[in-house]
Amino acid sequence: MKKTRAKKTGPPPHEHHSHDSHHGSCPDDPCLLMLRDTAVAEREAILFYLEAAGMVCGDLRRLFLDTAEDEMQHFVMTMRHIAALDSVQAEALEEVGLDALLAQRGMAPKWASGWQPDCACPLADETVHVPMPSAPEAGNDLTPVCLLTKALTSELEAVNKYQKFMEKTSDPACCRHFCHLMNDEKEHVASFIAALYDLTGEPPPEEAD
Repeated sequence: MKKTRAKKTGPPPHEHHSHDSHHGSCPDDPCLLMLRDTAVAEREAILFYLEAAGMVCGDLRRLFLDTAEDEMQHFVMTMRHIAALDSVQAEALEEVGLDALLAQRGMAPKWASGWQPDCACPLADETVHVPMPSAPEAGNDLTPVCLLTKALTSELEAVNKYQKFMEKTSDPACCRHFCHLMNDEKEHVASFIAALYDLTGEPPPEEAD
């Protein structure tokens, strides 16, 4: 289920800059409001997928970890757009050593191939670095279905959010960013539907009796 993606770079220059010169130390580009909402949503998604990975095993755990990686990339990309529009935020990030969240830098390699959550059924070659919730008691077959349903509905909501943001923004760079995120989330939608079908035995509509 692992997806291979081209390495992403920092955001392109924004044609609509924040109003630093007009408002001094209060950047107020309207796109910043949508970008910060996006950053919040991505952090919440990362938390959910990491917690979900600690509650399941095997291919489903890898699916949740892969998706968490994608959302981490989205968060970095979004923070770079924020830094490009908000000089105050960019300076604060630089002061605490978070240069990686500033614009025009290459993306760090994905990390999850060497990281695994603490699970009740770890693989033999796993090295656990971060404690995560234990897997549920055996026999609770609904837990993976519940997690996948939550994941699927969240991704569908994210697609809607980013489409609305695309329609609202007048900044071409922000529009491209939201389009990129939206299309990535559509891949997650497909992956989660496929995983749900594997568990529930649902056939696609055309195969139903």
